[in-house]
Amino acid sequence: MITRSIGTCVHGYIVGGGYEGQTKELDNIVKNEAELLQQYFNKDVEIRFNSNRQSGGAWIKDGNKNCSIGLSARLTNSELFNMNSESKCKLAYQELKHFMDNPDIIIFETAISLKDTINSVENNSPYMLLGSEYRDFYSIEEAYNYLINNVTEII
Repeated sequence: MITRSIGTCVHGYIVGGGYEGQTKELDNIVKNEAELLQQYFNKDVEIRFNSNRQSGGAWIKDGNKNCSIGLSARLTNSELFNMNSESKCKLAYQELKHFMDNPDIIIFETAISLKDTINSVENNSPYMLLGSEYRDFYSIEEAYNYLINNVTEII
């Protein structure tokens, strides 16, 4: 079964309460990601969008906060995406806002929890954050192939 999250209340704020993508294209991409995950892993999947609805993903429902394996997509500005961190930090607020208000590409992402999956991701991957690897791709095919080639199963 594929379900959509209505968000979670955290300290009085709704987190992940976007429910659907800001654009029909983004929403359809995340629905497609959910179908791919469900077919490959034969598990229930939850679709979640951030409150700004510019990013969202499909996550295997694993009973562990549903965050061990995910495929995501986000609207972003290509110029901002291709800037290094130092250049981004030097942007004035209005410049940053301009980039954020003018997305022109969709970036795809994989999320793999190293402790909750049997995987072949290297522990010292440069894409690690708090025990999970988050890697960006330019297409859903690249992201999906990376995921299925690196995750054997959920623990």
